[in-house]
Order: sequence, then structure tokens, then C-alpha cells
Amino acid sequence: MKSEFEVRIDLKKLPLSRTSVRAMRHLDHYDAVILTSKNAKKFFMQELRQRCLPRPRRIIQVGPRADLLTFELKGQRILFPRSKIAPFAIVRKLRAKGVTVRVMPLYTVKGVPLSRTEKKQLLSGAIKRLYIKSPSGAEGLLRHFRGKERTVVLSIRVRCIGKTTARTARQTGFRHVSIR
Repeated sequence: MKSEFEVRIDLKKLPLSRTSVRAMRHLDHYDAVILTSKNAKKFFMQELRQRCLPRPRRIIQVGPRADLLTFELKGQRILFPRSKIAPFAIVRKLRAKGVTVRVMPLYTVKGVPLSRTEKKQLLSGAIKRLYIKSPSGAEGLLRHFRGKERTVVLSIRVRCIGKTTARTARQTGFRHVSIR
């Protein structure tokens, strides 16, 4: 029996809005496309291929979203493909720095339901550590538990993929949170 449990998430591609379709057709109107996750890159490139569109002339890929603030983007128009539920704070900060940002929701994320066996392992103490890859994974996991069961799960040590996920894990009540 394994002692670490990876909290799974489900990605769902979203249909593009008319505004997003227009943005895809006019990529040359943007100074850059910003990609802040592997999933955003995957879904954006998939859209380009499906629509037989050329690759944009400038793509900026960054790990933590906050790294975007180190780029000199003032006065530029950027297209920001991302998850529908991604935090909006970075968009506000970019706009405050004089950047025109077009947000393009491409996909959404939700937690995967737990099996009875997984739930039993989490509550019995067999699982010593959780590995959480997204804020919605932390939130989705906790939706399965109430009362004393929730308290048990919140006491399990958590390893998170990044700062945003760790912050959400702490905000939802996990007490022992580290970043991978």
C-alpha cells in the first residue's frame, strides 16, 4: 500500500467564446501570447492546430505567474490563454502596469471523485502525504469530507506543486504544507 496519494484533477476543454475566436483569428494584433502553465500551452496549441492558424510571433512562457511582472510589457497588447478558474490577481497587476490583457479561458479544472477504497485509505492513516498539483485539486478533495472526517484529512501532510497551490491548501485548512 502506498503512503503518498496524488490528488487527481480533471481538465475539461471549454468552447471558445466569439471574442476568443476573434482573438485567435487576429493573433497579429497582439504583441505576445502569455502561457503560464503546461495545460494552457497544450490547449492553446491544440486550438492553433485545429483552426490551421500560424504560431504567434512571440510567446512568453513563465512558471510562476508572478514572474510576468518582471517583463517590460507596458503599452503592449497581450493574449492570455488560461484556465477559467485561474486567479485574476495577475491580470489586475498587469493592467495596473499599463498592459492591455485579453484573457482567453480555454479549459477548466475540477477534482476527480474518490473511490471508496481511496476515501478509506485517507481516513485510516494509510496515506501519510498528499501531493496536490492545483488549487482546485485541494478544494475538490475536501468536498468529499465533512466534520471529523475532514479534520482527519486536513491533518495529512501536503506537498504542493507551487506557491499558489500551497496558499490555497493552507486557506482550505491543511496544516502541514510544503512546496515541491
